[in-house]
Order: sequence, then structure tokens, then C-alpha cells
Amino acid sequence: MTARRDLLQVEEQLRRIAALLERIAGKPAGNKEHPELAEVAKRFTRIGDTLQKSLDAGRGVTATQVRGIATQLEAVAATLREHA
Repeated sequence: MTARRDLLQVEEQLRRIAALLERIAGKPAGNKEHPELAEVAKRFTRIGDTLQKSLDAGRGVTATQVRGIATQLEAVAATLREHA
């Protein structure tokens, strides 16, 4: 049951982050051009696609998929660092 609790906590934090990003986007300063965000959005889309494939297959996330997600998150971090 620990894995489920951890997943729910990750979900809760992702929802919190999404709500905060929405609020930031509504601020005038949040509307400045940030071309790196297109790359970040693309990476998160790939993560979502990976999780969807796992669900469609009727199983949990495989180790290979977890590594792929980690690669996408590392690329997000590198993109943000590069443009900070």
C-alpha cells in the first residue's frame, strides 16, 4: 500500500504545481516569452504518453519505462538550467 500512497502524493504535488503554473501564467510577468517552455511541454507529453501506454497494456510501469521517464525529467532539468 506504500507505493499507492506515494503515487497519490506525487499526484497531489503535480496538481498543486499545475495550479500554481496556471496562476503564474495569469500574471503579466508570467506572460513573457519563454521558448524553453515548448521543449519542457514536449518532454512532459512524452512522460504522459509513456504512462498511458503502460495503462493501455494493463500493467504497471516497467523498469525501461521508468528509465525513459527519468531521461525526460533529466532533459527538462537541463533545459531549465540552460535558460535560467
